[in-house]
Amino acid sequence: MPAGPPPDDASIPDDAELWRAVHPGSWVQDKNAGHRRLSSGAFDDSSDGTAMSVSIANPGIDVAAYLARFAPGCGLTSFTAGQARACGQAIVRDPDPVDPHHALVVGPKKGRNKKCFLEAARMLVDPQPAN
Repeated sequence: MPAGPPPDDASIPDDAELWRAVHPGSWVQDKNAGHRRLSSGAFDDSSDGTAMSVSIANPGIDVAAYLARFAPGCGLTSFTAGQARACGQAIVRDPDPVDPHHALVVGPKKGRNKKCFLEAARMLVDPQPAN
């Protein structure tokens, strides 16, 4: 029997802020609203099948230093662990040498779930298109 998804880590409180780097291509023109907005694609799992990658924010993390690890122009969005759970997701710690606060957001990333993320997320740094 195949193993199921990892269980939600209850040690991560609902009010924990989760940061997600946003590629400039995920910042799209909303023709109806007349301004740019985050695309639901910003909340996809990785193309290799790995669950959505986030960092658990803490006071020691500087936004500029965090974003320097990503491609130029990447922005930063934030939502809480509780909001992700309300979107049908589990939060699982996945520390690595570069980011000891790294975690995965595990669960289906279908239309309704992505819409839930769009409603929950707030932009901390808008993505910038390449020059």
